[in-house]
Amino acid sequence: MFFGKRNTTGEIGERLARKFLRKLGWRIVKKNLRVGRDEIDILAVSPMGDTLALVEVRSTENPAKDPRETVRHQKRRCMLRAARQLRSQASIHECTLRIDLITVNLGFSPPRVVYFEKVIPLGGCI
Repeated sequence: MFFGKRNTTGEIGERLARKFLRKLGWRIVKKNLRVGRDEIDILAVSPMGDTLALVEVRSTENPAKDPRETVRHQKRRCMLRAARQLRSQASIHECTLRIDLITVNLGFSPPRVVYFEKVIPLGGCI
């Protein structure tokens, strides 16, 4: 019998994504941030302090699957809604606000982590 908490694919992916961002010099402000009814996987500030990124993390264990394909219309709407709520924070700190994506494929050894910047254009919608 197994005792203790088993990490899910998503939890492992998010942990690897945070580690990846830290190695790039990003500062993790918050993980699993609730913004109204939406959740941001990672809220991070760039190494230069000029960008506040809402980072969605998508993970899979299947090496043949592209995790980007799981970011559907509804998730995009949620990310935009959260960005509208956080725009004042970015403005106060004189940061650019953007939505990024990190995909983690655990089906490779070592896991394949890929970072995509500005995956959802904010334009005039926030």
